[in-house]
Amino acid sequence: MSKAEARVFYMAEDLIRERGLNLRVMAQVSLGEVLSSPDPDAFGAINSKRVDILLVSNSGEPVAAIEFQGDGH
Repeated sequence: MSKAEARVFYMAEDLIRERGLNLRVMAQVSLGEVLSSPDPDAFGAINSKRVDILLVSNSGEPVAAIEFQGDGH
C-alpha cells in the first residue's frame, strides 16, 4: 500500500469509528474474494484485480469498496 493509500485507509478507519459503524476496514483485497464466476477465465480476470479498501460487516459481507485514484492511475 502506498503512503497515499494508507492515508485513505486510516481516514476510513477513523470515520467508521467516529460514526460508531459496525464495519471492518480491509486493505488491498482481491476481487476474487468477493466476486465469483462459473467461467474460469472470467474468474481469473476478476481474481487478478484488487480493491484498495473494502468495508465489510462483522459477518464478513462486503458493504462498500473504495478505489483511491492516486498518482499510480
